[in-house]
Amino acid sequence: MAKKIDLMHREFGQCQGHTCRECSNLIRVNTGKRTVVKCCVYGNTASTASDWAARYLACGMFNKPWGKDPVMLLFRKSDPAVPDTEPLDGQLRLEVP
Repeated sequence: MAKKIDLMHREFGQCQGHTCRECSNLIRVNTGKRTVVKCCVYGNTASTASDWAARYLACGMFNKPWGKDPVMLLFRKSDPAVPDTEPLDGQLRLEVP
């Protein structure tokens, strides 16, 4: 999987000359044992999967408010056990009685 910041750069572009450390969307979270940083736009979970590096080159959301679902939820891998509800073009739909 590509780095989290690669996804952010692909979706929002880059903000040359700035790092995530300077961004208002970067928050510090005290986990009890240590303090970690998270990106509010990408998403905040209790796991290390959403830990962020303040040294990253900032994305296009630099100091911009984000009022939508976290990016990590918008681009998560779909669960293969849960079928899509809509058929693909040319796909047959079988009705089960």
